[in-house]
Amino acid sequence: MSFMAAALPFLSAGFSILQGVAGMRANQQNARFAESEADSAIAASKEDAQRQRQINIAKLGEFRAQAGAQGSTFEGSPMLVYLNNVKNAALDEQDLLYKGKLQAFGKRQEAKIYDQQAGSSLFGGIAGAAGSLGSTLLTSK
Repeated sequence: MSFMAAALPFLSAGFSILQGVAGMRANQQNARFAESEADSAIAASKEDAQRQRQINIAKLGEFRAQAGAQGSTFEGSPMLVYLNNVKNAALDEQDLLYKGKLQAFGKRQEAKIYDQQAGSSLFGGIAGAAGSLGSTLLTSK
């Protein structure tokens, strides 16, 4: 057996390991990116909720001003309308925050999958190398 023929299984094993390490690193990078996207989703939802809160405050103030300009007091029907608007405004804010939490949850689940794939990539590379070397050692007898 020539030197080149003897070295080929070792080169193949080395490439298998390198391929596994490259796959692991790529999946780790994807996991970090997904975690970053999860954090961004939470931050964006908090900003959206704050913006919605400011819009709601302005709308509720406008409603109070219109009711006052008409000489209405906040008793009876105008008060019920106002309270309903306050409730809906709070629900709008909560919906935005919940949307961000759902997006973050999805991205964190994606990150977990990438982390699992990283380990599998490395294991696959090592197993490929072991198979290449093992078959060479078994057939060389």
